[in-house]
Amino acid sequence: MMYTGEIAALTAAGFWAVATFMFAAAGEKLSAIQLNIAKGVLASILLGLCAVILGKIPAEVFTMQSFYLGLSGILGITIGDTAFFGALSRIGPRRALLIESLTPPLTGLIALVAIQEELTWSAWAGVFITVIGVTSVVLERSQPGETHVAADVFKVGIILAIVASICQATGVVIAHIVLVDHEMEPLWAAFIRLAAALTGLLIAGSFMPERGTKELAKNIKARAFGRKLWVMVFWATIMGTFFGLWLQQISLKYTSAAIAQTLLSTSPLFALAISRIRGEKLSPRAFLGTMVALGGIFLLTQ
Repeated sequence: MMYTGEIAALTAAGFWAVATFMFAAAGEKLSAIQLNIAKGVLASILLGLCAVILGKIPAEVFTMQSFYLGLSGILGITIGDTAFFGALSRIGPRRALLIESLTPPLTGLIALVAIQEELTWSAWAGVFITVIGVTSVVLERSQPGETHVAADVFKVGIILAIVASICQATGVVIAHIVLVDHEMEPLWAAFIRLAAALTGLLIAGSFMPERGTKELAKNIKARAFGRKLWVMVFWATIMGTFFGLWLQQISLKYTSAAIAQTLLSTSPLFALAISRIRGEKLSPRAFLGTMVALGGIFLLTQ
């Protein structure tokens, strides 16, 4: 099927946008790392069961390819997402998401250096046009009345956001190399990445004195959270993590790393559309940004 990778990436971005609204609600009671652990456990179980049922487990499980996929999961999900959440609390969503828009061109640059993956001029134009469109939307969706941030805290936030983009881009390129150069099922690759990332999260969370792994386990045992919370986490995980990560691996297998990462970064555009459906007004600037990003996506598929 033509454009399998591109369609998978866009679908993953849409699913993640829907899941984000549910994760945001669940995040009012769970810390970022607790929410990551909860969805990681559920998604790992689902991916593992699907791999068994569909017969996607390879004959040799512990290979160098599995090691590299695990490394990409730790870099992109454990370290990358943790750094991004750290940036969010320091510089706010507007600046953090703006810096995250550096991930697609960083992915292309790393792929160019590491594996000499070349893109056409139209594809490169699509990469940057899509980034501009997404950036425009993110800027429009910034939170009003941001409080003043101390200079040292602001610098740490900027560094964390840049680290997040670099880790996510590097993780994508590593996964792309494994999926393209070796016969590995995207489903199994998604499971390995998530399992490795979850292991990293559990280890990191165990060292947190508050709102970490121990507190999460204690609250679950005491049934401190209501059923509604876990229903939201369940469906958000199904859409955003289970299908989202699976589709991400499909996109990395069937299209270039830079194009995949660019299309996967269009979640803010889907989020804007969801907000409009929910009754929020769409400003001319946001509409223009959406059209610019869609134009970039069109160039990417040429």
